[in-house]
Amino acid sequence: MSQGNIDYVINHNPEVDPEKLMLLPNWQKVYPRIEKNELIKEKYGLKGKYVAIFGGNIGEPQKIENIVSLASVYKDNDHIVFVIIGSGTKKNSLLQLVAERKLKNVIIMDQIPRNDYQKLVSSADIGLISLNEKFTIPNIPSKTLSYFNAGIPILACVDARTDYGQILESSRSGLWSVAGDMETYKSNFEKLYNDAELRREMGENGYQYHVNNLTPHNIYQLIMESIKN
Repeated sequence: MSQGNIDYVINHNPEVDPEKLMLLPNWQKVYPRIEKNELIKEKYGLKGKYVAIFGGNIGEPQKIENIVSLASVYKDNDHIVFVIIGSGTKKNSLLQLVAERKLKNVIIMDQIPRNDYQKLVSSADIGLISLNEKFTIPNIPSKTLSYFNAGIPILACVDARTDYGQILESSRSGLWSVAGDMETYKSNFEKLYNDAELRREMGENGYQYHVNNLTPHNIYQLIMESIKN
């Protein structure tokens, strides 16, 4: 959750006392970091590739078509691959869309062993976030924590109502654009693709943001402080 959720509740429920609301962001244990590993990339046919990865639900809220549109721009670049791992109500239509556009640079996988997934995310170059532009309630994708823990930068394409982009900006952990703004989406991708140091820096920033703000202990402290007050 985010401040955007708090604001949404207040704006749509004026009878609610703002002092009664408390923000508890998504949290997750910090797992030991995994070094980038070409062996795991080779196992999944990604050796030597620049990997943009998405892992999670493939449904209406995610609108993975955003990612497919970006992949279409780079369909003739043999170095870049877009890896989508997961399942959901829109997976079949996603498979059909990729086939229709003949996108060999989009690799769609079923769920894989968790250990492999963590290694693959840690060995990817960027983590992808996609949200449907029709969203009216702020949404903070939980997969963000996996990207933070892995120390990879985030490229997000989100709806205009979420404050997700503000979180990326304040933590300096990634770049974002509003869904439908393909020019900015492509520009952000190019910035990360062409600058390994920027990727490293943003990935490290995301990891530190996780450690300092989004661990179970961080949330415990927030709850205890709220009780004291």
